[in-house]
Amino acid sequence: MVNVTNYKSLRDLEGIMERAFANKAFSVYYQPIYSVQEQRFNSAEALLRLYDEKYGFISPEIFIPVAERNGAIHKIGAFVLEEVCRFIASDTFRSLGIDYIEVNLSVAQCMRTNLAQEILEILDRYHVSPSQINLEITETATSYSQNAMMENLDVLSRAGVTFSLDDFGSGYSNMRRIASLPIHIVKLDKSFISEQRNPNILIVLENTIRMIKDMNMKIVVEGVETKGLAKQFSDLQCEYIQGYYYSRPIPKDEFVQFIENAG
Repeated sequence: MVNVTNYKSLRDLEGIMERAFANKAFSVYYQPIYSVQEQRFNSAEALLRLYDEKYGFISPEIFIPVAERNGAIHKIGAFVLEEVCRFIASDTFRSLGIDYIEVNLSVAQCMRTNLAQEILEILDRYHVSPSQINLEITETATSYSQNAMMENLDVLSRAGVTFSLDDFGSGYSNMRRIASLPIHIVKLDKSFISEQRNPNILIVLENTIRMIKDMNMKIVVEGVETKGLAKQFSDLQCEYIQGYYYSRPIPKDEFVQFIENAG
């Protein structure tokens, strides 16, 4: 996958994205999420992938910021949600026993005044229940002006859509703002994983988990790559675990096979 250090070579990134839409080079991968309490994979995160014939797979860290600047993020967001809804509406999905799929929202999308209407129209088009979609907003988004975002989240929440807060602990926290959002799940930033051997970080982690649970929110731990880490966060009573220990993000057909084999 092309990384950030190769950015200067991607001078035609906007053109690459345009061709990706024309040539159907965007695809949605799924990363399973394990429920500790239910001892099964009950959900998954949908992740966008971009493949270019010249550069190969291009990291979202490169093309998403460009898409946010030029407005393409709204078309990309609609594409991902439609792909997810098409999957959820299928007989194959219904046989898997998956409760919901997480779909990421960018900061730019959250600020779009008609976002809620667009999302609900897509759900209605595919006859997908709002409860089958969990929308992830980044912690960064909570630091922006919240008028449009709060209105969008309020409309969607009243319709039955749930929300996750992604990258919690990455440095943008304003607990007063976060507490005012209709958040059901908090996804701990991967820095908690990489630094969890630090005794001071462990104290922060334990208190962060306690605070989140006191606010009646559930916790997803991302970036878990070993059995030991999975057990550690399970012992800390985190409800969900996501990471390479279970599975990397995989194409839809592989995801279906993974869930069927796990059952």
